[in-house]
Amino acid sequence: MLEEVKTTFPTLVGSQWWSLRDKFRRGGVPPMVNVSYLTTALNISERSAEIFIVGLKSLHLIDADGKPQDRAERWRHDDTYAAVCEEIRKEVYPEELFHAVPDPSQDRAAAERWFARKTKASAKHVQKMVALFVLLCQADPAADPSARKTRSSTSSVARKNASPGMAARQKTEPTTKAPLVSDGNGVTAIEREQVASSASSANPLPAPAIHLDIQIHIDPSASADQIDQIFSSMARHLKSWYNPEAR
Repeated sequence: MLEEVKTTFPTLVGSQWWSLRDKFRRGGVPPMVNVSYLTTALNISERSAEIFIVGLKSLHLIDADGKPQDRAERWRHDDTYAAVCEEIRKEVYPEELFHAVPDPSQDRAAAERWFARKTKASAKHVQKMVALFVLLCQADPAADPSARKTRSSTSSVARKNASPGMAARQKTEPTTKAPLVSDGNGVTAIEREQVASSASSANPLPAPAIHLDIQIHIDPSASADQIDQIFSSMARHLKSWYNPEAR
């Protein structure tokens, strides 16, 4: 009986994938990627570094001796990242998988069933294989958590720097404004207000006139002298009220 050959696919921890790419982006591709480099650069254990190296070799990012390939240089740049992911997908995974699971990010369960059936691996190992496959299918450098954090920090700084200026504009700008609507002669409401204000300053309104109506009820039995005294008293009081200096 022929012994069944087990099929397997590479596994890589997503956080390590992004961390290594970030190191390549900021510091350049190193001459050698070995256990010593990975334990220091990524702050991982030697065992994790050894497993990571196996994955990097299977994706042809480094050669058998740990020397980075041209693919690693293109992998670190955003404009060529998607093309590198596509190259790896075509090299590592069979065409059958792409027809069975066109979008693993939307149908992860189907991808896990496919890998489990093909590899006969444990559920945990299958999940790791699917995680890398999904990451390669997404092929989006913006999915890097560090990139999102940088963009978020940049936006926060921009908002913070813009706040003082915005606050100053809010303080200096009036809260209400006359509408810029012109009348039939092309004069706006603001212009009408300015003209009216100038006219009132140049030509102040005259003081208001005072008009009094006085009714007097005299007893019919009053004598002529009494009537004269009444009118004389009224004249004196009205004169003093109208001209305070005569009081």
